[in-house]
Amino acid sequence: MNSVGESARWTPWRDVMPSKPVELVLLALTVLGIAGSIFVLDVIQPRPIAILYTVAILIAAGSGRRSWVTGTAAGVTFLTMLSYFLVEPDGIRCAIRIVGIAIVTSLILRNMTASKLLREQAVVLDQAQSDLARAARLTSLGQLTASIAHEVNQPISSILANGQAALRWLKRDTPDVAAVTASLEKIVGDARRAGGIITSVQMLVRNEVAAGTPQDLNDIIKESLGLLNRELDRGSIQLSLELSRSVALVHVDRIQIQQVVINLAMNAVQAMRDIPGSERRLRVVTVVADGECVVTISDTGPGIDPAVRDRLFLPFNTSKAEGMGLGLSICASIMARQGGRISAASGTLSGATFTFALPLHAPAGGS
Repeated sequence: MNSVGESARWTPWRDVMPSKPVELVLLALTVLGIAGSIFVLDVIQPRPIAILYTVAILIAAGSGRRSWVTGTAAGVTFLTMLSYFLVEPDGIRCAIRIVGIAIVTSLILRNMTASKLLREQAVVLDQAQSDLARAARLTSLGQLTASIAHEVNQPISSILANGQAALRWLKRDTPDVAAVTASLEKIVGDARRAGGIITSVQMLVRNEVAAGTPQDLNDIIKESLGLLNRELDRGSIQLSLELSRSVALVHVDRIQIQQVVINLAMNAVQAMRDIPGSERRLRVVTVVADGECVVTISDTGPGIDPAVRDRLFLPFNTSKAEGMGLGLSICASIMARQGGRISAASGTLSGATFTFALPLHAPAGGS
């Protein structure tokens, strides 16, 4: 975006206004020459050509100075009256000429005032646009930071849990090396996943589309839910997994789809915190039909709050006291960039159901 100073230099008035002393002197001489020539012609010719004095006023307006316009108007008015006394003492005709000069001068001055206001408004507008762009960059930065904090919370929690488990295995009288190794491998996997999530969120904020590869959506779902085993066990949640027997091959970025599944599943887990443990059920279903794979994630929680239903997928919109309001917004952004769709609805009696769909991968050369 251009700076304010740059904006002021390219406005139309600035392009035509003389700024150097030599240019101003030449302009003044031009005005005087034209006014003098018109006066001489007005005196020696019987035809009414004094109206051409307005040309001198218009040229004076090119200086951008109101004083030049009013001074030129006063000068040509004097010349008009002088020719009246020298040649033809016709008071009515002289008065008409003077009124014409006055009208033209008034219109020019009004135009100069309007042009000045436009220039000032252009500078103010440019400043406002610059401020808005700066605010937008800060907002994007804030959203990026908040989004990363939201998304990496789960892998970081998993890293902490696995690290504590590894320490417990090491502190045994006889350390269990195999268990420690397994915990460390999980830590490495979670750390890599966190790095992938950060890259993914950065791409979302920059409106970049991740390069996808053919992936089995059922495998992604099983892997994603496997990462949530600890949360599901801690919440005493019964998981019902009903995966399509048909191959659910989709062309997507694996990490981003994992983000969607984990976000929706964690929302369901959190929604069921305040209901009896025996009633907490998470149901995940995949169906392949009509050239796409449809995934449905349902819970038995209180359902969708009507107060936020219409803004459910907007950023920083949440009904949870501890929530950031970014999870569903990120899911919607990922679906849009992966060519999919996402929706939500409350259950008939209770709970919420989130559905997302992705087009099936069509192999090269396939129908």
